[in-house]
Amino acid sequence: MAIAAAVVTSGMALSQGIARRAYIEYRTYYQGDILVFTPTYVGAAMLHQVNSRIKQAILYDSGFNSLLRLYPHFGATGYLAYEAYPYVPISLEQIGRLRTFSGIQSAEPTLLMPGRVGQIDITLKVTNNDLENHLVTGRVPHANAHNYGSLEIVVNAHGGIPANLGNIVTVTVPAFGVGASGIPFVDFSSAPQEYAAKVVGIAEWPTRELSYFPPGVGGEPIYEQGYVHSAEIYLAPSAWEQIWHRQAENLAYPVLSASLRVDNLSRLNVIAAQLRSAFPELTIKTVPEVARHVERYNLLDHFYTLPSHVWQVSSDAVTHEHVPVEFGLAVSLLLFANAGMLLAGQMLSGVAERKKEIGILKTLGARRSDIVGMVLIEGFLLASIGSLLGFSFIRLLATIREFGNQAGALSVIYSTAKEFLTVMSLTTLVSLIFSAIPAACMANLTVMEVLRNE
Repeated sequence: MAIAAAVVTSGMALSQGIARRAYIEYRTYYQGDILVFTPTYVGAAMLHQVNSRIKQAILYDSGFNSLLRLYPHFGATGYLAYEAYPYVPISLEQIGRLRTFSGIQSAEPTLLMPGRVGQIDITLKVTNNDLENHLVTGRVPHANAHNYGSLEIVVNAHGGIPANLGNIVTVTVPAFGVGASGIPFVDFSSAPQEYAAKVVGIAEWPTRELSYFPPGVGGEPIYEQGYVHSAEIYLAPSAWEQIWHRQAENLAYPVLSASLRVDNLSRLNVIAAQLRSAFPELTIKTVPEVARHVERYNLLDHFYTLPSHVWQVSSDAVTHEHVPVEFGLAVSLLLFANAGMLLAGQMLSGVAERKKEIGILKTLGARRSDIVGMVLIEGFLLASIGSLLGFSFIRLLATIREFGNQAGALSVIYSTAKEFLTVMSLTTLVSLIFSAIPAACMANLTVMEVLRNE
């Protein structure tokens, strides 16, 4: 019973979120805890919520949609799409709903724009609050530098862009258009524009650190830190917007992805599940899910010291997951049922040993209902002790994590009480059901049957 209660408590508490420092490198790079993309696809939304036919679709976006970086085959072999949810940008109304959604602290559009430096395809991104902390050298671009004829950029140190601090590089940005569905594209009918940009900073974004023990006895382990290897440059927001409006002839920027911050990381998975239910037309991914995906398929970082078999853990083509299925509740119910059967078996084995006690009670005038009540109470007490042990251990770990995530005391008390009531309700139900058979066996014993067996 303790194991069953621990599994249920873990599903309600520990499995609902992550610790404050978990996946911090990825959450910093992606500027959020949950990522939202358009379009949705089979595997990203709960299938039972979609009343639509499914068709094959190709994701054309000319470098604007970061979903293609997670699933590159969406632009080649395509993906399974819901006809009810065509590929369209995330609307301002949806951004507003995301910002006011329960548990969401902030929701910011992801601004991406393709370009080139020399022969290297790059992504132009907007500077963020964490960029300064990830500078190897230099500084962040001044907000108004472009107004004085000087475009300042920060370059990703591991993106392959041939530029050093203080260099002037030529950033080529094509003309952009917006299709009838609202999706941006590169307009090859117009000439690209060249911008002279000064490199004022070099940044790097750490991902995972791996270790490797070389063959042989006594060898020292090799450690290597991974870094984001995307070819990216970062501009001040005003400079980025100015370039977009110039290259897109003042068209509004179509938002294809957004980053969300949650107010309580302990409920990250719960909030993501609620978002998937409320926004079936969008792809909702937690950053831990994205991190595990990019690590599995080596989509974000690269290692040079470690052997390839250490970090290239998958040789398969990138695939996307199927429609999620929740097994936690079923497993918990099976564990409780198993615990109940063990409880019933233990109590049945004690019937023979307690026949004399039952005979004495009946001789003294105990009724059948008294015997049944006594056995049911005993079963409940035995089950409750086990459940309390399992619940207390797991809930203590969850409480420590919640306070580490700076959750309020009232919120922790409320969630603890709610989970305790759930566990004890299941315990009571299981103990009463599986104690009924031993109770009936004991209550049906007669005084003559007891004396005959003595």
